[in-house]
Amino acid sequence: MTISAQKLGRQLFSTGCCRGDGSPLGPASLAEALDTLAKDAVVQEGLGAAYAKYYLKVKTEEWTLHNRTVTPWERDYYLATY
Repeated sequence: MTISAQKLGRQLFSTGCCRGDGSPLGPASLAEALDTLAKDAVVQEGLGAAYAKYYLKVKTEEWTLHNRTVTPWERDYYLATY
């Protein structure tokens, strides 16, 4: 199935959130991007339902692992500070 550029453009730019130059803001985190993708039927249709579901699962697991990881910077900074 083909998605028209016009339909995709409306979907992408319908939030009204833009930078000062008018360009759209991207998601602030992977979690926000995944939430947006989970609600976006147009993009899911373009990816294919099976792949979109798989991608959301893999990236959600990636985000969970990321949030559970303490980086060397965090360890050094917080141990020295507190």
